[in-house]
Parts: sequence; structure tokens; C-alpha cells
Amino acid sequence: MTDAEAFSAAIYNSRLFQSLVKRLDDLSRFDALPEEVRRILLNEISLEAKRRGADIQRLEHKFQSETQSLAYKVEETTAAVQGSSSGVRELAFAAATEARATAGLVNQVQARLDDVGGVTIEESLIAVADRVEGLSGEYMVKINAGRAVAGVGLSASEDPDGNTESAFIVQADTFALVPTYDYAQGTAPWAIAVGETWYDTENRLSYRSTGTGTGNWALYTPVAPFGVDTTDGAIYLNGLVRINATGPTLDELASMGGIKLDYSSQYFKIDATGSPVNATITLTAVLSSGLSGYVDWSSSSGYGGTLPAAGTANTATINVADLTADAAVFTITKVDGADTYTDTVTLVKLRDGTDAVSALLTNEHVTVPANADGSSPVLTGATSSMRVYVGTVDDTANWTFTTSASPGVALSSGSATPDIVVSGLTVDSGTVTKTASKAGYSPISKVFTITKAKAGTSGTNNAVVFIYRRAASAPSKPSVASTYTFSTRSISGLNNSWTATVPAGTDPVWVSTAVASSSSDTDSIAAAEWTNPTILAQNGAVGDTGPSGLNSATVYLYQRTATDTPPALPSATTTYTFATGFVTGFNNGWARELTTTGGPYRWVIQATAASSSATDTISSGEWSEPRILAQDGSNGTAGAAGARGSLAMSAMVSGLIAYPTRVGGKARWSTSNLNEAGAVSADSAATSTICTALGVPALTSNLQIGDTVTLSSIAGGDTWLIGTPTGFTADAIRAMTYGLGVYVAAGTSGKLSTSANGSIWIARTSGFGTTAINAACFAYGLFVIGGDSGKRAWSTDGITWTATSTFDGGGTAITGIACGNEVWVAVGGTKCQVSRNGKDWEATTTPFAGAINAVAFGNGLFVAVGAAGRIYTSADGAAWTLRTSNNTDAYHAVAFGEGRFVAVGAAGKVSVSDTPTGAWAAPTSLGSMTFYACIFGNRTFVVGGSTGNLQTSPDGATWVSRSGFTGASNTIQAAAYGGVRFAAGGFAGSAGLLGYSSSQTPASVTGYWSGSAWVNPGVTIDGNLLVTGSLSAGTGNFNKVVVAYSGFYYSDSLSTNAQGFVDITFSTSGIGTPLWSWAIYTGLDDLMPVLTWIDNTATSVTFRLHIWNKATGAAYVGPVPVLKIAVF
Repeated sequence: MTDAEAFSAAIYNSRLFQSLVKRLDDLSRFDALPEEVRRILLNEISLEAKRRGADIQRLEHKFQSETQSLAYKVEETTAAVQGSSSGVRELAFAAATEARATAGLVNQVQARLDDVGGVTIEESLIAVADRVEGLSGEYMVKINAGRAVAGVGLSASEDPDGNTESAFIVQADTFALVPTYDYAQGTAPWAIAVGETWYDTENRLSYRSTGTGTGNWALYTPVAPFGVDTTDGAIYLNGLVRINATGPTLDELASMGGIKLDYSSQYFKIDATGSPVNATITLTAVLSSGLSGYVDWSSSSGYGGTLPAAGTANTATINVADLTADAAVFTITKVDGADTYTDTVTLVKLRDGTDAVSALLTNEHVTVPANADGSSPVLTGATSSMRVYVGTVDDTANWTFTTSASPGVALSSGSATPDIVVSGLTVDSGTVTKTASKAGYSPISKVFTITKAKAGTSGTNNAVVFIYRRAASAPSKPSVASTYTFSTRSISGLNNSWTATVPAGTDPVWVSTAVASSSSDTDSIAAAEWTNPTILAQNGAVGDTGPSGLNSATVYLYQRTATDTPPALPSATTTYTFATGFVTGFNNGWARELTTTGGPYRWVIQATAASSSATDTISSGEWSEPRILAQDGSNGTAGAAGARGSLAMSAMVSGLIAYPTRVGGKARWSTSNLNEAGAVSADSAATSTICTALGVPALTSNLQIGDTVTLSSIAGGDTWLIGTPTGFTADAIRAMTYGLGVYVAAGTSGKLSTSANGSIWIARTSGFGTTAINAACFAYGLFVIGGDSGKRAWSTDGITWTATSTFDGGGTAITGIACGNEVWVAVGGTKCQVSRNGKDWEATTTPFAGAINAVAFGNGLFVAVGAAGRIYTSADGAAWTLRTSNNTDAYHAVAFGEGRFVAVGAAGKVSVSDTPTGAWAAPTSLGSMTFYACIFGNRTFVVGGSTGNLQTSPDGATWVSRSGFTGASNTIQAAAYGGVRFAAGGFAGSAGLLGYSSSQTPASVTGYWSGSAWVNPGVTIDGNLLVTGSLSAGTGNFNKVVVAYSGFYYSDSLSTNAQGFVDITFSTSGIGTPLWSWAIYTGLDDLMPVLTWIDNTATSVTFRLHIWNKATGAAYVGPVPVLKIAVF
């Protein structure tokens, strides 16, 4: 072998070359690294980018045992959109065993376009110290850009026998060393070789023969040591390259004579079907430097063809069919006198490759805590799963698995699955081997290791214990054993007047010490362990009285202003008294405490009082500059309008309100004709003109306080009418809710409609496409709907909807939504999610054993109901507890009202509970129907279900069947209450079904106004108006009901301020504090008035009126056409 061949072989056989030529998709390039590190590095960062999108993740891991130590940290930065992905990974690791230490840094950069290709850059620095392999260090940078490859490597190593090797290899199509700028001869060198210094002068190299730059100059024309043939890409060596310092050049060697075996190709390419792409290769013997004639041919095993006879030909044709192995060596020989020349070439079959198969465990090693004796290991997290990849495709589902565990390791997962779940560990360390198999592939095995981390034994507590005693002379030590407790640092059991603290007295203080030492929390100290007493301290002579000490305090003053201009400091000298903490003498509006009035800006100043006397004077210049302590914020957005309830001390009849009179004093009369918004129709506050303005006979006197009006209150929902199901002509209604004056109905095929009155509906776009909507809820000014495939959306008006994240990743349908305590809860299947705003959701862990069909909130508690009569409760929607229902039939709906929950479902079952966290009473059955809807409103529970069965109840116990929906093909699936009437929906055969309750059943009054005269009023107008009648069920004219009120306010010239409110004060008579109740009418039908009581006396009352836009929630700024307020 020539020197050139030896050099080439050394390069090809070097460890650095073998590492450098491995492509960045070669899974074996990190085989020498710890398995956990290798698994991270082989996971392409661009694939992680596709999974994560824009993300930055950091991971640190540490593992320590008696035989292994490993730490690594990883930071990954990723971004991806559609078919474009990129990522950067930086990994540092250190690993050590008794026989091997490894450390390294690996940086990976990758950018990829799916339809173009990708670029990968990888930089690695690896240091290894191995008792068998020796010492080695390797630095490499590799770049793969599509099919283009470049790399540079630097390595050094020493084996255990002391043999050293170092190498520097560049892998590139073009390689050059170029200075950054021209150097003048005699200045800084361009390069330093062994014993020579080189300079660049006008693209020629000159050198001196020594490294110091001394000696004669000589010009040298640089020669490229190698080049690339542009016709076929072959790399060649320049013939002027010299072999060793004094040896011949390659050209000189060539002229010395020799032979060369050329070939048309060095490999037969075999395609994926096994067919050769090139069937023959031509070998040619080339003789040079005077050699002539023919060569002799020979081959190694693996070739079954016939070569030319000796001395007959210098060419040979090799057929692929004659290669009986994947490779064969061919040799030519030429004898020239005493010299024999040979050359060889190896021809190989090159087959198309297949995707590499790799496998990994999601967790390859886990350390579990255990007691010091190894008992009671905590096996939480002792799990893993095997994943098999063919190329970059996860092929796990197509492989079969077997599992074997080492002695002492018990498993709870099936051996035929890819999962590993350790359920028992009786040894300190064990393994689980998971093997994957698939036809046409070799089996792959991965080993999961589990190790106990035993708790250490209890350490020793140590303490030096001091005890004290006062005595005129040396006292006796304790004569009995005492006990010292380390956790409290206390001692008990002392005698002979010794104590754990210095006692009071005038005699000298004596001290004795002992050392407490024990592995438990206490130690017994024997009498003999105490040291002989020594004097710690004793009283000295009484000293002279010292000067008075210095009193000091920080003094604060406060002030409120209407603007943000700092107020003036106190101009007067103030006095601070230390004993009382009071400052006096301040002026310019400052106060000792923050006042409740004076403006939105709250200011504070401070000064330091310091004096040896009882007081200190503070001059004006000692105060700090005023600083804003706090200021009022702007008014918040008005909350959503709640469902109409009864005013205090009132009852609703036929949409009218009558109020009882107050005890004591006088009250004026008026008729109170309230519309649906609760508006008082009285027109004047003047007693003498009230009745005339309202169209009733004039009253000659005020009502005597003490007279009564009795009302008979009745619930709505008695009579139901069928409406037009606009938007649901071929779809069923599954969900309904009400808020902000809007009914919302939704159902199959993503259909959704809204209504202002429950009878006339308008179709809207939900954004669900054809996906069914199953649940709806309104709270805190927000509508939320949910349905199949986990779809979910929200709206602020019930008309325009915004989609949000899907429930359970879209794998589970939402069947119920509820809200309370500012927490939203969505349920479906066995899943539950919670939200703080109805838009952003997070999953919770549930104990749900079967499908959950509905959820409701009330009295600070969520109640979820579902299959097999299961009932669960939760205070926050996150932690759920199963309750005893005494029922095995499915529940489909639940509602809260009147302090109790009512749940309904199959077999007509109705369950009622005032204490839902306890056992529920056995349900009652209302028949064979199935109930799907249950709501509460206006003091009434309403349930509905199959065959159009609809029933109402005031308490959940007594039920009355209502007509309007009855039909064999009719089913009620949802209902809602809107303050005036109920609405319900479902389906009738293949079409939607919508209905609503009529106005509340009117009540009669013994005395009423017929429009022209009072009929049987039960009153006497003889200087005093006495009401003796009562209201009760019946018939009659109910346009006006006589009520008593204590004050009335009317205005048609008010306007709200920039914040949307106005304060109102007006006179009243005969009322005390606080005010009982009031009614309001503004004449602004599209706006929402909110009247807040501020204060009142016996003769006046003050309100603040806010007005909000119902559609936008913004404050209304502008004139109020009419304002009427009655107080009672």
C-alpha cells in the first residue's frame, strides 16, 4: 500500500470521519450518548414545532443513585403555521457511572417547508472519559440543506495504551483557506506551518524557513492539494502534492511506472423491486510509465462469472447476474522483471433503502420514594408507553406488544398493549422489557427501569442546654433527671430552684450546662451530666440617672380634593403629643383622618416628630410634598338585568303592584297602574290633584295609616299557547335561556332563534353549522351555548355569537351549562370544564361514573345529574362528590328555586332536596313519561317531557298538569322564564315545537274602578278613606288598583351626567329609616334604569338613578323624558 493509500485509509477509518459522514437523519449518530439524552435529540425539532406552534419550553432533569448520575437541561424554541415549521433546540448534559463519564453540548437548528424541503444545522461538543475506550473529545458542525451536505470535525483521543490520535476533517464540495485582507510582506503571517512562516504577496506565497521569520526569502506558487472534476463531480489529488517533506510528488510517483484498474461504475444499483438499473460494469487495466502487454485477472468469492485468460486482455465485462454476493473484489497483476504491480477494485450491489424503524419509551426511568427499609414505595408516575416509528411516522397502532418484568416488579397494564403501569415493587431496582413486533420487521425491545429512593434514617438532634438560678453562693446542681424537647427547645423536670430562663431577683445569676443528644424529639439529661454552676452575671453598683430618651413617631395628615392639583401644605406650626398620638394646630383643609367627602382625590403628607419631651412641634417646612394616596375610579359597567322579582313588602297581581301602608303617620293615595317594566303611572305628587290626574274620583282626605290592602298572589304558567317555531321548521329545540330581555332557543342542525316576548321568534346564525346545540345559559351579561362535538360559543346580546375552545378537544358533546359565584360550569359525558369568564375554559378531574345530562346552580352549590340516577355536588365546579339519590332511573334536568333543587327524568321521576349535600329522598313519579326540561321562575317550577306533558308546582311536591303541548309525537326538551312569561320548546314529530304561557291569571278586587265609578269599593269617603276590601281570584276590571304611598316624585326635565347617573332628593311623609320599597318609571323603553337608595329621613329621601343601554351595556348620557318614583 502506498503512503497516499495509507493516508486515505487512515482518514476513512478514523472515528471522526465515520461520525462526520453520517447524515442528520441517521438515527445512530447519538448511540454513544445516554438514552434519555439520545431520545430527546432524535425527536426532530420541526415536528415539535408543528405540534406546539409558537412556544418556548425549558426542561431540567436530575437523577442520582449509588451507581448512576445524570443531569440535563433543554430549551426549545418553536414556530409553525400551515406547512411551514422551524425550531431551535439547545441541550446540555452530564452523565457519570463508575466506568464512564460523558458531557456535552448539542445545538440543533431546523427550518422546513413541507412542499420544498428542509435545512438542518447541528453543532455538537462531546467529551468522554471511559475506563475501557480511553479519552476522547469531538467537535462537529453539520449542515444538511436538501441533498447538499457540509461539515467540519475536530477530534482528539488517547486509548488506554497511550496511543494518541487527532484529526481535522472538512466535508464540502469546495474548501479554501482565505485571509480576511491582504498582508504586506514582513507583516503578520498568513499561516504558520511546521518550521515555516508564510505570507501572501500579490496572490503568491513567500516564506522564510523558520517560524521566527528569519532566513532567506523564497517565492512559492501555491498549489491546490486537491480539486473537483466538474464533469462527474469526482475529487482528485493534485499531482504536485509531495508525499512527506522530502518524498516524491504524486506526478513523480506516477512516472515511476505502475498499473491502475479503472471501472465504468463501482456499484450495481438495485431498485426497490430487486431489478438492476445497470446490468454490466466494464473494468479496464491501464498501464503506465513504460509498462506494456496484458495483465492477469482474478476475483474473490462472490463472483461466479468468467474473467479473461491470463495475458490475453486488459478489459473485462462484469455482469450483475454473475455476482453471487453483495460485493466482490477484482484484482489485476502485472509482472515486469523483478517488479510485480497490482491493483484492486470492489464492486458492490447498492439497493434502495427503506425507512428506519425506531422505538422509544415516553418514560425510560423513574425513581420512586420509599421508606428507609424499602417498604411502601409511591408508584404514582411509574408509568410509560412504547411508541414505534417507521421513518418519522408513528406506526405504534400496527405493532403487537409483549411485556416481561424482572423479579419483584408487578404490572397492572395488559402485556399486549404499548403501556407500562407498575403496580408493585418489592426489590430496590427492577426493569420492564416491552417488545414490539410486526410482520416484515425485526422485533424491537425497550427497557423501562424503576428504582427506589429510600428515605434516610433519622439523624441525631444535638443541643447545648442552659439552666439558671439566683443564689448568694454556689448552689447545688439538679439532683433528678430532666427532659429536653428539641422541637420546642424547652426543658422540664428541673429541681433545686433551677429554671430554663433567668429568674428575677438581686442575687448573682448562676448557670449550668449539659449536652442533649438523641435521634428522637426528646432526651433525658441525668443529674450528673450538668456542669458545675458558674456565675453568669451579678448586680453592679447603681449608676447615675441617664438623660431622657428620644421619642419619635411618623405623623400623617389627609385631605380630599376635587382635582388632581396638590393642595397647599399646612402653614401653621402643629404640635404632636406622643402619649396620645394626636397632632393639633394644622390648617389649610388637612385632617388627622381621611374624610368620607370632599372629592375623588385622597392626599397624604407626612412628617417625623422627634423629641425627648412629651410633645414635638412640627413646622410647615417639615411636611413632605402631598402625594395621592388613592382616588375614585370610574363607574363600572352595569350588570345584566336580573329576572323580575317581588319588591320588598309587595305582591304582584295581574302585572300590578299594591303596597301595604306603613304604621303611624299619613300617606297619600294614588292608583298604581304598572306596565311590564314596573312603571308607576301616577302623574303628580300633589295630594289635591292625584286622583284627578289619574282619572278617578277626587279624594277629600288622606288615607289613615293603619288601613290594609290584602292581596291574593297567584303564579303564572297556568295557560300555555303554541307559537310559530321560526327557524325550527325541520329541527328540534334542545336548549333555551333568557337574559337582557331576550329569549334564546337553540337545537339540532345548529339552529338558533331569539324572541323579545316568547311568542314571536327571529332566526339567527349560531356559527355551529349543522352541529346540534344541547345547552344554553345566561349569567353576568353573557349568553353561552354548547353542543355536539364539544362546540361552544358566547354572545353579549343573544344575536351575534363568537366561537371559543371546544369541550374535551371536540370528543364529547356538551349536555349542560350553569353559572354561579362567577364560575361557569360545562358538563358532558363524564367530563367537566370550568371558566371564570364564560370564554376561556379548563378541564377538571371528575368522579363521574356515567353520562351527565344537566347541571344547575343554587345556594352556593352546583348540582349535576345524569345516568342511573346519579347526583353529584360541587362548590366550585372542580371538586365533585357523589350523593345518594335513592333512584336508579336517569335524570335529564335539574333546577333550583325556593331554596331547593328539583331533578327530573325517566319514568316521570321527580326528586326534591333542600339539603343536596346529604342523601336525597326517594323520588315521586308523575307517570310513565320522561321529563327532559326543568326550570324555576316566578315562584314556580315548570317541567316538561314526552307526549307534550307539562306540569307546574310552587314547591316541587304538588304538581298540576297544564295543557297546550299535549300530543303523542310532541316532546318538550327545554324551557325558560323571562320575567313576564314562560317559554318552552321541543319537537312535534320532525318539526320544532315552541310555546309560551299566557299573561298571569288576573285577580279580582272587592272594590275596583269601572272607568266611570267605583264598584263595591268597600271604602267610605267621609273625611277619611278607609280600605276594607281585599283582592282575590275572580273577574273584574283591573286597570287600576288603589295603593298607598308615602312620597311621590315627578320630573320631565332631568338629564344624566357624563357617568350616566343623576342624584334625586324629594320630600316624603311619615317614613323612617331605612326605606321599605319603591317603584320607578322613566319612559325609556330601550334603556334599563337602576335606582339605588342612598339615604332617607322621616321627611325626605335621596336616590341615585343610573341608566344603561340594554344592547351595549354602556351608560346612557342624555335627557330623561319622564321620571316617576313612588316610595312606600
